[in-house]
Amino acid sequence: MAPAPYPFALHVKQAFHRPENQKKETAPMSTTMIAIVTVNDDEPAALAAYFKVTSRLLEQVGATIQRPFQLYEVVVGRKPAKSVIIVEFPSREALDRVIGSPEYQAIIPTRDVAFLDYQICVAEE
Repeated sequence: MAPAPYPFALHVKQAFHRPENQKKETAPMSTTMIAIVTVNDDEPAALAAYFKVTSRLLEQVGATIQRPFQLYEVVVGRKPAKSVIIVEFPSREALDRVIGSPEYQAIIPTRDVAFLDYQICVAEE
């Protein structure tokens, strides 16, 4: 038997998953990617090379950077990174095409130099 859901998660689920809050779409749903990163300020060339490749890949699949955020204050817990970048993809398949592409796979060593911390999450409404 699965453990009971955490009360906060249950509250959020009840609050946001009401029928009136559900989208009624027939087209493929877009996918939101959240990048939680800390740029390596000592490696601007690596960062430029990474963005040169990834900006072209995002454009090819129709993805757009929605909003970058700088994290400046921690209210509870520890600061996970310095920046958060939200990218909207037309579909999960589009995200998978970027991450799985030979171009992206080839730039991973450069990415690992350009960023001190780099995490990707997929979010849904």
